[in-house]
Formats: sequence, structure tokens, C-alpha cells
Amino acid sequence: IPTFLTLTSGAAGTAILSSNRPLTLADTGDHTVKITASSGGNVTIQEFDLVVLNPLPSIVLNEYNAVSSTNFLNGGDLTTDEDGGAASLDTHFGRVLGNGGAWFEFVVVGAGPVDMRGWTVEIGNNNGGLGFSRTDRLILSNHADWQAVPSGTILTFIDRNTAQGGRDTGFAIRDNSATTGEIWSNVWIGDLDHVNAPLGPVAGYTVSGGVVNGITIDNNNTQFQVKNTLGQIVFGPAGEGVVPLSGLNDKEIFELEGNPNILVSPTDIASETAYGYDDSASGSTFGYPNTWTEGAETFTQVVNLLPPPEISVEQSGGVEVPDGGSFAFGSLATGANTTRTFTIRNIGYLDLTGLTITTDGANAADFTVTASPVAPLGPDGSTTLTVKFAPTTAGSKTAAIHIASNDDDEASYDIMLKGSAFVKAPEISVQQPVGSELTDGKTQKSFGTVKIGKKSTVKTFTIKNVGTANLTGLVLSVK
Repeated sequence: IPTFLTLTSGAAGTAILSSNRPLTLADTGDHTVKITASSGGNVTIQEFDLVVLNPLPSIVLNEYNAVSSTNFLNGGDLTTDEDGGAASLDTHFGRVLGNGGAWFEFVVVGAGPVDMRGWTVEIGNNNGGLGFSRTDRLILSNHADWQAVPSGTILTFIDRNTAQGGRDTGFAIRDNSATTGEIWSNVWIGDLDHVNAPLGPVAGYTVSGGVVNGITIDNNNTQFQVKNTLGQIVFGPAGEGVVPLSGLNDKEIFELEGNPNILVSPTDIASETAYGYDDSASGSTFGYPNTWTEGAETFTQVVNLLPPPEISVEQSGGVEVPDGGSFAFGSLATGANTTRTFTIRNIGYLDLTGLTITTDGANAADFTVTASPVAPLGPDGSTTLTVKFAPTTAGSKTAAIHIASNDDDEASYDIMLKGSAFVKAPEISVQQPVGSELTDGKTQKSFGTVKIGKKSTVKTFTIKNVGTANLTGLVLSVK
């Protein structure tokens, strides 16, 4: 089993497979887990595939063409789709058989440019449900164009150049980074300046006489994964057979129906209420932001959109205090005080700004902010907020604290503050023996029968102050 897993025996012949450490980028990829159980000479072997995905990729699969060379996009003929509707068009190729050939598209995401020199793009399939199996491997060159690929770049790869009905290599062919956010760059797979020459069967394809042969992209569970120079998986495997499991035909394209960003996962599946991957008959957009339709509404991707800032508030030990939740300061004597420190974190991907603290409520005067948070907070940044509870009168106390910020859905993070107060007072306790309290005016202690001239048994009474103020003026008398 992988080194990050531990297998332990459980009760009644069960076994528990659990993680023994936090996962790292080095753990991404396919892992085969094989468990052998034996009893009385009988051996059972259970084998399964475990895939670890990169949780914060810098590049995501956006689209690939599954239209066969003998079909138009959405079927039909040159002028009409097979359903009788208007002919579906690709944004770059228009209406052509094969919809432009073997091509696929990624989007560079995140806050900054990505150095893709020496990266590997693998094309394959799901090997009949057994996990990703590579058929083609493209190794990017060390060309300067790969050194700092800007975030928001729509990066297309195609097996045909312009003369063959495809598109020649070009970087920043269209630069809308200052307006809509996207940049389009295209790579012809046969361009040996930008893609290393394929070497032997391991490459899976050939380049000869300016013609690329052997790139297999179709509707039979085609999948992609991208690796950095260390061999770590940056994204993938992604494609049909991951999600959706099936349904792509040879007249459709596979696309991300949602905004490409670092939170996209290969397992995101599109629905009427969620972004994700799906097949699409008409929304082919080589080199352009994807489009898709839900009901009567058509959507267009927003490229280079970073997830917003996200506020989180914690108490000691990393315990989250949720928005709309409460925190109890406990019970204090009037005149006393206690402080609690809250940690404010930005678990989003843009700066958290505008941190402002206000308090209100029936007993707001008893809760004061003694140390305010510092802003802005960058991604993964944190700051602290200190609140003092200092009641002046007895009774239950409530107030609310409001933390304002530029968080999209929690612009005001509200926490109810609770506490109680009592007035200090002495409280006498008479015990005999120690630990056994006597009831005032009711408990009797017998010294037994004593002959005249003899002494009784000595009994020691303990007087304790179990109150919250000094016990004074003690006078002992016997009646």
C-alpha cells in the first residue's frame, strides 16, 4: 500500500485503512492498494485503485474535441445539425468535418505566471475502468515562451498546422488580459521548437515531414494529465471516464461548464446547479472561453477569475466559531474580567480587506475590544482580535460582535457573546468531620453519655469560607 496509508485490524474480522500523514504534491497520481486476508488456509485478495488529486492546480483541462473525422459538430450536414436545427459552429473553425481535428485545451489559473518548461502532457484513457493509461506523451521544450505563461492563458494544442486546416503555433495570439482577462496561445504539436521531438514508442505519436500522426483523442474515455518537471501531477487525470463516466459521442466536445480557477477538480460534474465537466454538442470554442446552456440561458466562462477572499474565525485550539454562532465567557464576579483572543484567517485566494469591528446588544458595555485585527490579510494570512468581558452588575449578559470585511458571502461575520456575573459574598460552611457539612439550625452532634468527672470524646469542627468574599467577625459561643 502507499506510504501515506496504514492498515490496522478492527473488530470482528474488519480492517481499517487510514491516512497516517498529510498528503503532499508528491503523493498525487494513481496508487494500487492490495489487501490480502487469510483464514484457515483460505486467502482473499482485494485490489483497488486510489487516485490522489492536486487540490490547488495551476492549470486545468478546459475542453477537447471528440468529433470524428467523418462527422460535423452535432452531426448532420454542412448546413444543418442532425436534429434539424441550425448548424453548430466552432468559434475558430466554423463548420468543418472533424471540427478541426485532434485538439485539446487547458487554462492557466492562479495568481501568477507559471513556468511550464519541461512539463509533460499525457493523453490516454481509463483503461476499462482500471485507472489512467497513457497512449501519448508530449514533453514541452525549454523555449522562453514556456518560462512564464500568464494566468488566464487559454492554451490550445492541435495536431494540424494552418496549412493542414488547423493552427500554427502562436503565443498571445489574442490578449484580452486588460479587459475580459483571457489570453489565447496555441501550440501545433509538430512544432519542435515548443514541443520536444517524440522519441520512440513511449511518445505514442510521430512527427514526419511536417505531419503529426498517432494523437488519439476521441469519445472513448479520453483523459489528460499534466506533470511538472519533478514528475508530480499538476492536474488530472481528467476527462470522460472520470466525470462524466460516459455519454460523450463522436459528434460532441468535452468541456468545463464553469469558470476555470484553482478550485476546479477533475471530479467536478456539471449539473443544473453546479459547475463541472460535461459533454456538449454545440458549444465548441477552440481558443475562446467556453459557452454552455442551462434551460433557456446561455453562459460564458469568466477566465482568470480567482476565488474570492474567505473569512474564518477561530478560538483556541483552532476551533471555528461559525458566522451566526455564539461564544460563552463563563461566569465572573462583578468587578472581575477575563479576555479571549480570536484568530481571524483568510482561507480564500484574494486579499481580505476592510476589517472593521463593532459591538452591540443589551450588554455591549460589558464586552470591549481591547486589540483590533490588522488588515489586509493575504491568502492564508491571519490576525487576532481580543475581547474583554468585564461585568459591573450581576445577571446574564449578552452582546454581539460584528466583523466586517470584503468576504463575498459573509460581509458581516456575526458572533453572539454570552456571559454571567455574580456579586461576591462570604459563605460559611461548618463541617464535622471535614467534608460533611452541617445544616444551620438542624444538624445535631451527639457527644454520647459521659459520667460525672469524666471527659467526653473530642470532636473537631472545621469552619470554611466557601464564598467569594472574606468571612470576617467570627464569634464562637455555646448556648
